[in-house]
Amino acid sequence: MKATQAGIGTAANVPFPLPGRTDDLALWLRTQAMLLRARRFELLDVDNLAQEVERLAKSEHLELGERLRSVCVELLKCKYHPGPPHQAWLDNLDAQRERIAELIAQSPCLANYVSEYVDKSYRSAVPLAAWEARLPFATFPKSNPFSTAELIDPDFVPAQPGSG
Repeated sequence: MKATQAGIGTAANVPFPLPGRTDDLALWLRTQAMLLRARRFELLDVDNLAQEVERLAKSEHLELGERLRSVCVELLKCKYHPGPPHQAWLDNLDAQRERIAELIAQSPCLANYVSEYVDKSYRSAVPLAAWEARLPFATFPKSNPFSTAELIDPDFVPAQPGSG
């Protein structure tokens, strides 16, 4: 079918034949967006489009969990590594918290999931913090020592044990 036969016209730059999702994902996504804007709903690949929207939503949740894990890693290193925190740790901590704030600003419902994801993020952060800080695994508590508020507070850096 030609673009003009589909009633879209060449100005819409919709490729014909319509690409399949498995043929070229980027082209398929762009085409689906064009069809939506042109209100050509009958040409949409609805089932695959719904799957991609769900995948996008899931990716936001996954990113939130990954960012929380990174925050836990940096906080653990700051708290349990002897000596002052390395500037690179503090810089990464700031970057991760900024990205979490951006994610929540773009998708406010994600704020409801932060505390739910903290425990899983912490459990996966401990081995990474141990490896990065070259500390024994047993150095770190089995359960998360940081509150949800501390994790996302841009000013919170934990004191080291015994430092007051």
